[in-house]
Amino acid sequence: MHVMSETVEVNHHYLDRVVALSEDSGVEASEDIMAGNGMKLLAKGARIDARAKQRLLEYKLSKPLESMMRVVEGVGSRKIDRVAEALLERHPLLSRLCGAATGKLLSTSLRDLILTSQVDSLLSVYAAQSPAKLEHAVGIALVSAAMANQVSGGPPMDLMLSAGLLHDVGEVYIDPAILAPGAKLTPQQWKHVAAHPIVGARVLKDMPGAGIKVA
Repeated sequence: MHVMSETVEVNHHYLDRVVALSEDSGVEASEDIMAGNGMKLLAKGARIDARAKQRLLEYKLSKPLESMMRVVEGVGSRKIDRVAEALLERHPLLSRLCGAATGKLLSTSLRDLILTSQVDSLLSVYAAQSPAKLEHAVGIALVSAAMANQVSGGPPMDLMLSAGLLHDVGEVYIDPAILAPGAKLTPQQWKHVAAHPIVGARVLKDMPGAGIKVA
């Protein structure tokens, strides 16, 4: 008996943010983007921009869009290094929290942290919301890894850095109006905000470079 594979609906808030990012950075299909019915929607290398948006929303996909696209110039580990150095210099409390782990974090762990194309692209979409987003993610990554470094037999630094960097990516699937500073939210809207770690975990659990442990 032939069983049709599960199809995936594109989250339109996520796609809106991808399209907005495409106005300043190259966002393209990393492979042929196929609908669940076998129709090719976008060829590998095609831009994912406003013209492609409606086509991607019209069909359920054979795989999550996150696994079939890439940001050409994503945040990358080098940019993360620079952000980390600037944060530690600007915030003495953060520097004290990282303590003895600071040198190891900057000289080895962050420098050698490898982000897969999928992880880099998702983090880039998250960071594009505002300049403060990447700083927040890097700050949490530093604190998480530094704390893990103080625990005997604790989780590896690269795992904690990745989890810290990605802890808020579930936000990109939420209506931006709900996340706007000062927004007065209904109880139902608060549920959407509170659920963003769960949404992020669902996306990350099957993503190369993240997986169950990061999720």
